[in-house]
Amino acid sequence: MVTTNHPNERTHYMIEKIKQICEERKIPLKLHDPQTVAQLLELALSMGYEPICEEVDVDGELTLVPYGTDDAILIQLRQDINKYNNGVYFYKQINDAYVLEVLIPNTADKGPLIHNAVASIENYIATLDVADLDVYDVTKVFSHVLANSVAKPLAKSLFPESELRQRHFVDIYFPRFLANIARYHLGDSQLREETVNTEPFVVKLMIEGNESLGLVASPETTEKDGEASV
Repeated sequence: MVTTNHPNERTHYMIEKIKQICEERKIPLKLHDPQTVAQLLELALSMGYEPICEEVDVDGELTLVPYGTDDAILIQLRQDINKYNNGVYFYKQINDAYVLEVLIPNTADKGPLIHNAVASIENYIATLDVADLDVYDVTKVFSHVLANSVAKPLAKSLFPESELRQRHFVDIYFPRFLANIARYHLGDSQLREETVNTEPFVVKLMIEGNESLGLVASPETTEKDGEASV
């Protein structure tokens, strides 16, 4: 069964727009039997995406059936987290890799939001007495600030019941987050919004595993008998 929100007027409008774009690009859009794309659906849902579906009468019962192509499903970010991402993507497996292909690019403008956040942080830092801090001290300061404001809250939201997995998540994800900051600063054209946004969910899958996808949980975060969780 597909778990997603039922189509509303906005969704129907978007589906018509998707059909028009696919027709113009000669992309053969189709409705999938959910069972045939179950693995893609499960992985997409685990990464914060949801399939774009049509409500279809199947044996007298309305059923959500996902759109896609022969080798892909059509997805978007979950409606509760896509205020600033209205993109639509094909999700497919190519060899051993899972790939997002953009059908409708994200056009939501976060510019003012980012600008205001940067300005507020810079204004606050300007009020601090940091004259005696050298570069190493500043490195320590921002390591703590970024870990406490980004990596640790993410870890807690993804693993609310396990402090062990929270710590392991921070150890794996935080260096990737810092690397993405450096890549953005250097203007790396290969740094994609969709990839960066899904990385926390990829690390989550690495840690907890997924039997249906053939992923084994990290032994370092498999809690032993008597080991306390949150």
